[in-house]
Amino acid sequence: SIHHYFVARGCEQRADQNLDFNESIRPTTVDYDEFRQSILAGEVRDARTVLGVLYYELAGE
Repeated sequence: SIHHYFVARGCEQRADQNLDFNESIRPTTVDYDEFRQSILAGEVRDARTVLGVLYYELAGE
């Protein structure tokens, strides 16, 4: 399966979602540095999420 990760700054919700019947998308906003610390503290255990952040860190902005 393919996963997409996005880093956005200064974003805000402008409209409600218009999903297909089988879609489930839960956008969340978090402070990146706090999120990174929660990964290092072992609070985030989803390997795909951790890998996405690692890739972002290695690739740079």
